[in-house]
Amino acid sequence: MNNIDKKDEKLEVFLDNHREKIASSVAQIEALSRQIKDNKMSKMVLLDISSELSKVAAIFQQHSAFSGVAPVIVALEKFLEIVNLTFSPQTPPKSLGYLANILDDFNQNLIDMFVDSLYSDVYIFEDSFISNITYMTNSLLGKEQVEEESELELF
Repeated sequence: MNNIDKKDEKLEVFLDNHREKIASSVAQIEALSRQIKDNKMSKMVLLDISSELSKVAAIFQQHSAFSGVAPVIVALEKFLEIVNLTFSPQTPPKSLGYLANILDDFNQNLIDMFVDSLYSDVYIFEDSFISNITYMTNSLLGKEQVEEESELELF
């Protein structure tokens, strides 16, 4: 099967074929999110998150239904690698706390699609993901005030 045929593979078949790999990434991402929530953020956690995001993006790039989300995942992965270069475990930016919420939302969407076969509009997932990443990155860059109440759009 050539690459074009694979990108147009029936969605149900694609989801089923990648269920185990996604379930593994979901477990890893969940553990990393828990570390963030437990204030155990470190350079290694950021690198591990980037690694898992890379695995998911590689899967998403294999099907046309997810081709719009894959570059967003890669962009977050690369952004976290850059943040990692300036990360200080003694004074982690408060904005990185939103990363746990983003990962939880991301994981829930992965579970819905790949594990529970509750495929909804991927554009809603993509828009929510982009919006949440934008909020977090703007907060990290000082473009938005970080408030106690999250303004993330979790779906």
